[in-house]
Amino acid sequence: MEASDLKQKIDSVFQVQVDANETIRPLEYRKELIQKVLNWILENESKIKDSINQDFKKPEIEIELTEIWFCIKEARYILRNLRRWMKKESVSKTLALISTRSYIIREPKGVVLIIAPWNYPFQLTIMPLLAAIASGNSVFLKPSEKTPNVSSLINEMVLGLFDLKDVAVFEGGEQTVSMLLEKRFNHILYTGGTAVGQIVMEKASKHLTPVTLELGGKCPALVDSSANIKEAAKKIAYFKFMNAGQTCVAPDYVLVDEKIENEFTNEIKKYVESM
Repeated sequence: MEASDLKQKIDSVFQVQVDANETIRPLEYRKELIQKVLNWILENESKIKDSINQDFKKPEIEIELTEIWFCIKEARYILRNLRRWMKKESVSKTLALISTRSYIIREPKGVVLIIAPWNYPFQLTIMPLLAAIASGNSVFLKPSEKTPNVSSLINEMVLGLFDLKDVAVFEGGEQTVSMLLEKRFNHILYTGGTAVGQIVMEKASKHLTPVTLELGGKCPALVDSSANIKEAAKKIAYFKFMNAGQTCVAPDYVLVDEKIENEFTNEIKKYVESM
């Protein structure tokens, strides 16, 4: 898509979503949208697996566990609890306000931008989408360009389930992200590397847009001499090598009591080889 056409489309959809947020979406409407996503996932598990497999050969059991199951569980959890979450919450009176009634009423932020990563391309796109919908927001969704088959499938899903006023997908790479970040969103959620995270925060700061950044980091594991060494080795190996280590909370290194260093090293070798 030409840059001018992309900008025009972004501007047009953005205005549609801004207008849609002049009224607050009611409970039943939000639940209807969440249910649509849940039903689509349940009916299209094979498509989800195929698209992820085409992008990077992830084992089917891992797709079920780390991509699909999380989203199904999250959608059902939201459907069970959303009514309670949306209720106004009474607040105790202070002396100065003794003759009044005070409440906390949770309202949507408005138009939310979600920029998703490639390492869990379905789960880390759908989970924040479910949260944003549940909160009553409109959503701009930018799947990762590094997983084009999953990105295409998510676009297909959104086009089939949502009006533009509720959710719109913008595929593409750096050009798309740069143009999106010029808009005055009400919240931005980004999952990915720290370098791009800094750019997102810098762009958002110009509009004082609040951001949620989930960035990579170092996650050491600590194993002391009192630990169940076999169990520790098993869990550390599992969570380090799951998704080929491409998980933001994968343990990058282990601090081990020197008394058990050799025993732990031997045990973790066994589990790596068995996997």
